[in-house]
Amino acid sequence: MILRLSQNLAKKVDAGSLKPNPFADWSAHLFTADRAQYVIVTNTTSLYSVVMRGSGIASDTGQVGLGHKGGPNLTASLGDLRHPRPPDNVKAFSNAGLDSEDAMSSDYDFELESLKADILDRLSALATYAELMEKAVDSVIEGEWHQFNDERVEPAANAWQDAYPDMGAELFDDLYETTFGQDREVFTRFLPQTLRHSVLISCYSFLEQSLAKICKFYEERRPHDVKLSDLRHKGIFQAERYLSAVIHVPFPASAAPWQEILKYNVVRNWLVHTGPEVADGDNSSKLQNVVAQLHAIEIGEGGLVQLFPEACTSLVETIGKFLESLFAVLPHSRRELNSLSEHES
Repeated sequence: MILRLSQNLAKKVDAGSLKPNPFADWSAHLFTADRAQYVIVTNTTSLYSVVMRGSGIASDTGQVGLGHKGGPNLTASLGDLRHPRPPDNVKAFSNAGLDSEDAMSSDYDFELESLKADILDRLSALATYAELMEKAVDSVIEGEWHQFNDERVEPAANAWQDAYPDMGAELFDDLYETTFGQDREVFTRFLPQTLRHSVLISCYSFLEQSLAKICKFYEERRPHDVKLSDLRHKGIFQAERYLSAVIHVPFPASAAPWQEILKYNVVRNWLVHTGPEVADGDNSSKLQNVVAQLHAIEIGEGGLVQLFPEACTSLVETIGKFLESLFAVLPHSRRELNSLSEHES
């Protein structure tokens, strides 16, 4: 019995060559669903297929002899894998009755849907993270400030009033600002804004990584002369260029979610490369124009980029809308992919 391994699975198990056997010919491929690796094994003749977990397949305890260099050929049962049973939502199935091109398109669509599910699951986790961080601002940071105020500020203020009963309000405010003004800024502005800035940057990085995964999906299945890394563009613009110009996807560039993301791109780049400070004469006109169009961001007191509580969750929602619109126009089969290329040519 032999297994014909896809490139993904062959890399995972470091497979060598297999001797042909016309009586027991199987093909195997490694893919990811819900952040877990799985192996799909298909009989080349009948197209009967089974899905199993991929973890442990390259280890000594889980090895089943998939043509390892220096190792045995496939002599053990597939059931000897460490995790032989797939989860409930991934079941053994048969493509019997489909021609080979239809079967390949079915597998292609399954892999793309798995990638979509993985990306949207991560987006959901990111949304939860953004909400939890905002709750941390409300409960932990503000709570710490109230405790600091009760334990340090109020006793000091009472002591000043007892020692200097004739102190005027203006002098009292100056004394308070000199003694505790910096502490107040740390608790009420610096810590919340630093936390929100980091969450916004993480959300944007997730989008960049997700677009890169989508591009790699098509790059691996259609080895064009032009690869993602060949393009001179960077980040999300590189992905947009690859999908629209190389894969010929009708990229939703003019849609509202993408246009909103481009505004967040300006804010993100400013925070990463310059910091939250905005000063006159530092080429900030583009940033100021963009911020004026974003309801959850402003350039506040002291010329600092300020994020309102809903800024990060708003970005996550926008990313979700964009990804849904993008997946809706991506080719879900080799026929669709070839059709797009033929139409453009």
